[in-house]
Amino acid sequence: MLEKIDHPVNRKPCLKLLRENDGLFKSARGSTHNHQAWPGGYWDHVQEVMNIAIVLYKPLDELRAHRLTLGEALLVLFLHDIEKPWSYELKANGELQRKKRG
Repeated sequence: MLEKIDHPVNRKPCLKLLRENDGLFKSARGSTHNHQAWPGGYWDHVQEVMNIAIVLYKPLDELRAHRLTLGEALLVLFLHDIEKPWSYELKANGELQRKKRG
């Protein structure tokens, strides 16, 4: 899906980010206890919202023209929760918790 990002100046860093963090992205949880809280939930969520954009972009664009391209939408969706793989840690008891900032 990243190949659909229009501009190489945006696409190439996203591909590099994915390549360098593939294992982390595909194992990270999306939250501590809500949606996408399972191992790999972060990556499942990113893929899901990008797939939804691909499916809905054209039919919605036919109803009302978008001000952004599909590629631009995919860029935003790929990056929208980018902090999450680095935001959580396992406690000694195995529970996931948000890392303290600071």
